[in-house]
Amino acid sequence: MILKKTNIYIIILLAIFIVSCNKDKIISSSVNFVDPFICTGGHGHTYPGATVPFGMLQVSPDNGISEWDWCSGYHYSDSITIGFIRLHVDNEKFTDKLEQLFIESSEIIGDNISNDISGLVGQYAHGNEPSHHIAHMFNHAKKPWHTQYWVREILKTQYNISSSGLSGNEDCGQMSAWYVFSSMGLYPFNPVSGKYQIGSPIFDEVTIKVSETKNFVIKASNVSNKNIYTQSATLNGEEFNRTFITHNELMNEGMLHFIMGENPNKSWGI
Repeated sequence: MILKKTNIYIIILLAIFIVSCNKDKIISSSVNFVDPFICTGGHGHTYPGATVPFGMLQVSPDNGISEWDWCSGYHYSDSITIGFIRLHVDNEKFTDKLEQLFIESSEIIGDNISNDISGLVGQYAHGNEPSHHIAHMFNHAKKPWHTQYWVREILKTQYNISSSGLSGNEDCGQMSAWYVFSSMGLYPFNPVSGKYQIGSPIFDEVTIKVSETKNFVIKASNVSNKNIYTQSATLNGEEFNRTFITHNELMNEGMLHFIMGENPNKSWGI
């Protein structure tokens, strides 16, 4: 009997030793969309999953500090956003998870459902401003054609010219501001960063008066309801191959010129 117990203890110790030696391989093989062992310790780096009580998916950094701080984009710096992407292992898995947000059923379950959950595209809620940066997160994952697609989809489905043409709470003009920026092809993902993320412009040409003597022009050649994807771009005649433009560049006068097409150019902005 003592010998049998000793053998069991030896087997358990060997199992623990084997597991500890192969910890990294076991973790790597068992993690699919989310790696809970990295990027969870800092501001904005939280474990994503279903949020309660609504059953909605949480696929955006959730600072959860206090009061209104949690619902603003002011804490979504590049480092926090990249850290959140790393939490999902890599760009591919993050993109798959973020895409899931937009294609899920729009059914909301649970008690005490907030009236602010409106303007649903899948489980993306455009009707309140905490969601307004989300479509541009694909840019940070080096998949800008997804941003271009979903920005256009939101512009098309969440706004109209009727008396109820906004899909949610206007909140001092934020719903309208999102449309104005996005229709030009820009969006201040993190307003204090001095950068505007590139989306998908809907106008042939927009002129922004940046001073009494200076204008900045955004031109989109071949743009249409089908031609929603950036094929190439130039800034003041020079090649422009990134998914953001700075506030300083915009204020210095000039032209941002997009060539648009029906199919994604997956090498642009990478």
